[in-house]
Amino acid sequence: MWNPNLHAALWDVREALTTQLDTEHLEWNYTHLPYALTTVNFGKQTVCDTHMDDKDFAFMQSVLKCFGSFDYRKGGHLLFPSLKLAVQFPQGAEAYFPTARLPHANTRIGPSEKRYSITSYSSGGHFEWAYRGGLHKYGWQEYLRTHELEEAEDARDAERPALLTERFFPIWH
Repeated sequence: MWNPNLHAALWDVREALTTQLDTEHLEWNYTHLPYALTTVNFGKQTVCDTHMDDKDFAFMQSVLKCFGSFDYRKGGHLLFPSLKLAVQFPQGAEAYFPTARLPHANTRIGPSEKRYSITSYSSGGHFEWAYRGGLHKYGWQEYLRTHELEEAEDARDAERPALLTERFFPIWH
């Protein structure tokens, strides 16, 4: 496991969602993956312009897979414009990257070719809900007001990005 802390956090959130009375009847897409969501793109030519998936959990690497009958040397490349990087992405390839933080796209393929993709990810909302004790954003804000904890929470919010980056993107020496 290349990122055990992130993997554990994903499973923790999955377990929190699974054990709720409102959601215990729902089935997961996969039994062996901790991701809550999967998008399957079966258009004839799955091509996406440069974007970031800002609803995904920002500290998570999503999984992207591609399939189809296309010449991966000529098209279907995975693009990371901010890194000035194009990666050949052949059929069956799998990429893990932070879709909410890293702009990405893919190149067009030939007119008679086909390309499909499957992406697995978890939304930031799932993490927020789990770490707020099952409260949505407005319920959490009401809880903070009721218990006069808004200032303390603001201070924690300022520290959270650095703490999460350190936890989920460790620097190995």
